[in-house]
Amino acid sequence: MDIKQNLNFLLKKKSYFISGIGTGIGKTFSCIYLANQLINLGKNVSYMKPVQTGAEDEFPDLQIVKNKCPKILIHRKYSCPYTFKIPASPYFAAICENRKISINKIKNSYRRLRDLYPDSTTLIEGAGGLMVPIKINFLFIDLIRELSLPVILVASPYLGAINHTLLSLFLLKKYKVKLSMLVFSINKNELSKVEENTLETILKISKTKNYIIVPFQKSE
Repeated sequence: MDIKQNLNFLLKKKSYFISGIGTGIGKTFSCIYLANQLINLGKNVSYMKPVQTGAEDEFPDLQIVKNKCPKILIHRKYSCPYTFKIPASPYFAAICENRKISINKIKNSYRRLRDLYPDSTTLIEGAGGLMVPIKINFLFIDLIRELSLPVILVASPYLGAINHTLLSLFLLKKYKVKLSMLVFSINKNELSKVEENTLETILKISKTKNYIIVPFQKSE
């Protein structure tokens, strides 16, 4: 497979929303990879995780990202306005802790982060996929659309990924959200024939031209 590694086009936009076709797909380490590549191109990069669930420690994803990409710009208050302990959707995690999530607080945190680091490229990482509810009547795809952000979609060639990826791409089109790039997160050096075909099928059907392969890493 011809792997496109030219990321110069990412310099065109100020912010990107990194979403995935599912949970545990490799969004955080895809953010780290992209951030390090952009920094190597001479760009400042800031990071935001609007809602962190499954957080036994304070701001775990922020810590992972900072450890793996020391030059990334993170603000404790604005980079992660909400954290919850239970590993569930933000909507249900908030219910379990008897708390409420304010969409305005998330949007204001994003704007403040942009104000603090105006010359940076901001990578905003979602939780789970596009249809995960932040509130019962407000999904991550709604947040993406309200912030007018292009999406970098993280996928993986597991069995079922064709369906999950194409459904996610269909949703982006339905909501009129721009897809900037597909990232295939892969945890092995060599793909099976089925996995190789999965990637090729996704690219052929979706006609996606911008894509890269990123090594999947587990959180330490």
